[in-house]
Formats: sequence, C-alpha cells, structure tokens
Amino acid sequence: MPASFQPSARKGSNPFSPVRTREPRFNVNKHIPEDENLYRLPVRAPNFGGPRGPRFAGVMSARVPPGWFAKESLTLLAPDGQANVIASSEPLAPDIDSRDYAEAQGHLLSREFPHFVEYLFERVRVFGDRDGWQREFAWTPPEGVEVAQIQLYFAEHGRGFTATATTPSGNFASRETTVLRDVLAHLRIRSQP
Repeated sequence: MPASFQPSARKGSNPFSPVRTREPRFNVNKHIPEDENLYRLPVRAPNFGGPRGPRFAGVMSARVPPGWFAKESLTLLAPDGQANVIASSEPLAPDIDSRDYAEAQGHLLSREFPHFVEYLFERVRVFGDRDGWQREFAWTPPEGVEVAQIQLYFAEHGRGFTATATTPSGNFASRETTVLRDVLAHLRIRSQP
C-alpha cells in the first residue's frame, strides 16, 4: 500500500485517511457529477489473498406474538478476535427512509460514544446494490483502546438494516481492513414478502 494511503497511527488521527481534504486523493466516484441523480459506489475491496469461504445464510425463524417485534443479527468474527462485522435489522416506522435512518443512527453514535469522530458519511450502494449510506468513524470505549468502524445503513418497508465492521484503530492499516471491506461489500438482504 502506498504511504499516502496508509492511516496515521497518531492518537486522535483519522484511521481511514491521514490527509483529510475535501476531495479524496483517490476517488472512484470523481467522474459522477454532483447534480445528477446517480449514487456513489462503495470502493470494492480486492480479494484478500485467500478463498472467500462459504456463504452463510441464517436458518432460524419465529412466530412473533401480537404486540412484539423482531430484531435479528448476524455476527462474523475474525479468528484472532481483533475484528468483527455485525449485520442487523430492526423494525422502523414505514415512512423512515435510508437517509433518515442513517442520520438518526449518527445522532445516537455522537451522543453515546466517547470521543466519537466521524470521518465520512456518504450515499453508497449497499446490501446487494440497494440505495443506502455509509459512515466511517472512530471512538474510544471505556477500556481506552480506540476503535475504527465502518457502518452501512438501509431502510425499506418498515425495516432498518445496519452493518458495522469494527477493529482497533491501530489495526486499520493492516490486511484486516481489506477483509472487513470485502465482507461489507458482499452482505445481502433477501427480498422481503
């Protein structure tokens, strides 16, 4: 990886990009005019050097009692425990769209996460080419080890979907980031009835 793309290891620095400018040094979406109704595309992670492994699809279902609601989640864990991706869905009011959902989640993050710093919030294609949003940020939990996270958001038919990739900020420049981006790029939502 060229030095210009490696995150800085300095405390409080941006783990995603050491030089923060209005226009990223490498922008795959640069050719898209801002005034057109096109969506920015997420950067697709290259193959991380090994087999991708089998596709996992959950197999549980449940009958939901009257007045109850259903949340679901899928967690993928790195073998060394230093990274994970958690994808989840929850019920929402039917009039909440992807942007509203992403903005509401951002307000919660900034209020509840100590030392929260947002580095990126943009419209992207998520969960199998759906119109959604991506946020990249860092924060420091009570144990004091700063973590970097990438979060995807999508809302449709009264359901909100979130996927969060997490690793310590110090690991973000490593191969782990490529794996995390690859996992996020290949998450899918089955069509809802």
